[in-house]
Amino acid sequence: MDYTSKIILIAGPTASGKSKIAINLAKKINGEIVNADSMQVYKQLKILTSRPSKKDQKNIKHHSIGFVDVQTVITQLLSYFRVITNPKAVYLTTEIFTDNQISDEDAKNRLKEMVDETLELASKLKKE
Repeated sequence: MDYTSKIILIAGPTASGKSKIAINLAKKINGEIVNADSMQVYKQLKILTSRPSKKDQKNIKHHSIGFVDVQTVITQLLSYFRVITNPKAVYLTTEIFTDNQISDEDAKNRLKEMVDETLELASKLKKE
């Protein structure tokens, strides 16, 4: 069969082996892989998305992988939607809760600080 003008779509659920099938098929037919995964386009999300290895990408031509900067997208979205965010992360685990209350004073203080700073950012945006 002549594959020079054919497009073969490989679809399936997450972690079902689509990339491996695509790589094996591309080797057999001397093809190229065009990524359609919505997360593999991001530069920084290498592990989260099971991106093909550098070796696989070197052996078989891949397109549309790792070319979008996550920070740029977030910055553009925030400027467009005027979303208020606070970059501080407060990780809470079930161990710090007692009777549906935060019993860990450090976690309680960090959470309060994050909320206060976010409200301060919001008030500054209202003035603009």
